[in-house]
Amino acid sequence: MHVYRFKVTTDTIDEYIREIDIAPSHTFEDLQKAIIDCAPLRPDENTQMMFYTTNARWVKLREIAEKPVLSKSVDDDDEDIRLESRRRKIPFTHIAVAHLRDHIMDPHQKIIFEYNGADTFVFYIELSKIYASDNTTGLPVCVNKVGEIPLKPIDLIKEIEIRKFERKEREKKKPIKSLDDISDDEIAAELEMLEEDETFGAIIKGEEVPSPAPEKKKKLTREEIIQEFGPEFAEMYDPSDSDLVEEEEIPEDEEDFFFNNDEEDDFGPRRGGRSFDDEDY
Repeated sequence: MHVYRFKVTTDTIDEYIREIDIAPSHTFEDLQKAIIDCAPLRPDENTQMMFYTTNARWVKLREIAEKPVLSKSVDDDDEDIRLESRRRKIPFTHIAVAHLRDHIMDPHQKIIFEYNGADTFVFYIELSKIYASDNTTGLPVCVNKVGEIPLKPIDLIKEIEIRKFERKEREKKKPIKSLDDISDDEIAAELEMLEEDETFGAIIKGEEVPSPAPEKKKKLTREEIIQEFGPEFAEMYDPSDSDLVEEEEIPEDEEDFFFNNDEEDDFGPRRGGRSFDDEDY
């Protein structure tokens, strides 16, 4: 059994090359799918794709597609009429029934593949090799890939989403290890990592777990004071003098100095929280 090797290039992308091995019994529909997959391209329902077999000078001889191009009725545009008239002179074959072996007339057969979607590409396909093979399982297949088709931003977003989905699917398929499947080396490595941790290391060693360091409150700016407490506090709080650190503990023997309102000092008895009245003066 023979195998065709087609070389695919395009004049819009430098150094773009794809080489595809395919069996003569395959159809142009199989070849189209192989070109799309290895490009890669992402056609939608509005994308038009068609093949043209050509002569050695790339002159179109036959159209192979899902439906004829410009088969709709034309208006009064001279250019449309000219193209429609020319198209009708080119024989048409449906892509699903067009077998490659029936359309390869030259050892270096040339084919044009037009892709009209979000992007427009014209691919030039040339039969570069015919070789014998006992096994054609897995064909068609891309055997050489050089260069890439640049992605538009919207295509790049789609590509990222597709890769995320594929990664999640792969993670779902990963087998969950049981304890019997974990080697002693893996267990030792995990324990070593835990011992390096300050908290877990202390637990494993039977030591006292260190208390977390108290969080020091940061100094507030004027804007932060206004946002936190309101504009009326902006004048009352001076951020340059307010460190806003943890309150200092007052020794028990000094508490009476600040809070005992019953003691007398050089100015007489303390008034404590009693309100003042004008009659007191």
